Formats: sequence, C-alpha cells, structure tokens
Amino acid sequence: MTTASGSRHSLSYIAEVSYGVTPATPAMTPLRHKGGVTLALTKNTFQSEELRSDRQIADYRHGTKQIGGEIPFELSDGGFEDFIEAVLGGTWGVKATKTATTLSAQASDNSYNDSGNGFITAGFEVGDTVAVSGFTGNVANNISAGVVTAVAAGKLTIGGTDGDVIVDDAAGESVTIQTIAGACKAGVIRRSFSIDQYFADINQHLIFAGVEMNTMKLTIGTSGIVGGSFGVIGKSQSLGAIAGSSLNAVAVGAPYDGFSGSLKEAGSSIAVVTEISLNINNNLAPMFVIGSPETLEPSIGRSMVDGSATMYFQDTTMLNKFINETESSMQFVLAGPNRSGMRFTLPRIKYNGGAPNVGGEGPVTLAMPFIALYDTTMATQLRIERNF
Repeated sequence: MTTASGSRHSLSYIAEVSYGVTPATPAMTPLRHKGGVTLALTKNTFQSEELRSDRQIADYRHGTKQIGGEIPFELSDGGFEDFIEAVLGGTWGVKATKTATTLSAQASDNSYNDSGNGFITAGFEVGDTVAVSGFTGNVANNISAGVVTAVAAGKLTIGGTDGDVIVDDAAGESVTIQTIAGACKAGVIRRSFSIDQYFADINQHLIFAGVEMNTMKLTIGTSGIVGGSFGVIGKSQSLGAIAGSSLNAVAVGAPYDGFSGSLKEAGSSIAVVTEISLNINNNLAPMFVIGSPETLEPSIGRSMVDGSATMYFQDTTMLNKFINETESSMQFVLAGPNRSGMRFTLPRIKYNGGAPNVGGEGPVTLAMPFIALYDTTMATQLRIERNF
C-alpha cells in the first residue's frame, strides 16, 4: 500500500479574480516551501445540551469553517514576490525615477548631475541599480544597469563593478534615470489565492480557495539560510485536481543567507547584531453570517510590523535608545551566492525593550524588540525592494 511521503509533496497557486473563486483552467505557479506546512481546513463544533437518563450525547455537529495554517519557506530570488505583495497590501513598482532637462553627465567623477537638486527627493539610494536613457549628445551615457555608489541632492555617482563609464554631456536633453528594481510598500490592496496541495505518490490534490496572507515572519541569523513563514486565512477546501490546470516552471533562484548581506541602524553600518526577526501581521479575522458555514472575505485590521534585534552588548548606545525612547531606523540587505537580493527598509522604529542576557561565562547579548511606525517621507513603515 502506497502512503503519502513529504519528499513528493508540492504546492502551487493562482491569484483569484473574485474572492474564494478558483479561476477556470488556471496556469498554476509552483510555491517553494520547506517542511512544516500546516495548511488545513478547520471547523468549529458544537454538541447538544439535551439531558438524557442514559447520560449519552444526543447530537454533535460541525459548524463554521475556515482555512488556516503556516507555509514555511527559505527566502530566495524569485518565487515569493506575489505573496510578499499580498501580505504588504502593496504593489511592486519602480522605486525612484527622475525625468528632467536639468540632468547632465560628468566624466571626472563618473556621475550624473541635476541642477534642480532632485535626486534625494526622488528616492535614490546608495546600492540602487539604475537605468538611464535620453542622452543624445553622447549616447554612451545611456546605461542599462549602473550601480549607485553615492547620492547627493544634485549628484548621483555611478561605480562599482558594472563597468559603465560616463562621459561629459551638458544638460538640455530630456533624460530619465530610474531604478530597475521593484519596490513594494505597505498598502490597502486585498489579494487572495487558490492553492493546490499535491501529494504526487498517491496522486491526491487538496484545493484551498480564498487564501489570504495574514502574516509573514523572517529570521536572519549569522549563518545558514534565511527562513520564514506565511500565515494564511482562507475560505474553503475541496478535493481533486483543478480541471484544465497547468503548471508553470519553478523559480530557481538561490536562497539568501545571513552573511552575504549588510545591516544599517540609524543610517550607519552596525557589526554587532547576531540575529534579526521581522514580523508582518494584517490581523485578518473571519466573518460569519447566518445561513453559511463559510467565512465572508475576512475583516482586516492594522498593518503591524515589529521584530527584534539581538546583538553583542558592547556599550550603552543601543540600550539608551530604549531608555530615552529615541526613534531610529533599520535597513538590511539579504543576498545569496549570485549577490542579487532584497533590501528591507524600516524608516522609523522604536525599541520597546533592552535586556542583557547573561547566559554564562560567554558573550553577553542584548535583545532589543522594536515596532515599526509610519514614516511621512517614505509613506510607509516598511519598504521591500527586490533584485536591486
């Protein structure tokens, strides 16, 4: 007798147009995951309170039902953009762009210059990869992927290992400089999915509809792969393959690790942090009405982002930020073997704890939980950039 084995387990998904309705003949996208998937149908139950002389239970019923559970994953290039977009409630788009006739090119320091001083306002940052078009006086300045190494209001310096060499060109042409990476901020757009859980060795499909991303958790350590999980809430479950469905190719990007990226606190590099956790919570809650056991589209609460940074206790600089209620910021870059990756920016945070942990004769660590707050300049409490 053949039984299901986790080694042949797979997940795939399709975005829904209408909540809880699986699109016809869908082209499913494989969902990379690891062990610990707890996606399942759950039901409330109730029983009769009838009193009987034989002490038996007269009736027992299944009541309202919903989909819930966790989908653990290893964060990597490709494969999670749809779910990240959904848990943030935002939309992937160009992070920074500048189109003007005030832009010139300068060979002496390999820079683009803006007499209108608009680069910082536009949102450009060190580490961005940018594409440039519109220079007609010297088309060599039209580059497809230059790495920004310095940013000032009127100067964008391009360098690194991209190999692009800027040549002199005066302002006057309509030039566009924009980041080529996608960026996503917290927003209010609701997205739901149908998920196919397939057990290949017994050829069985479990179909979950109306699945929304309620939470996302990340844990970044000093070594090993960056792990996380999506927590979901959904509407219904059915059995059997989706009629006419097909399967797209699986993403092949390498997973991120905890040592190939970088970390900044309050805009400066910090080299004493040993672990970061980040949590996003949409506070979804099912909604039931008389006449149906299935939830309506769940209610949605505040977008909550919090986490914790654990670091070696070196001095009281960080501890004082908690004691004095000093606002700060955090930005960390996750990368893998090919160096492409994601950048997480929390422009405004407050620490709400600071506890030295003396576990023995070894190093003392300082655990500092934090909460992310809305920032008026960035118009979000969290921005995630991909493949920048």
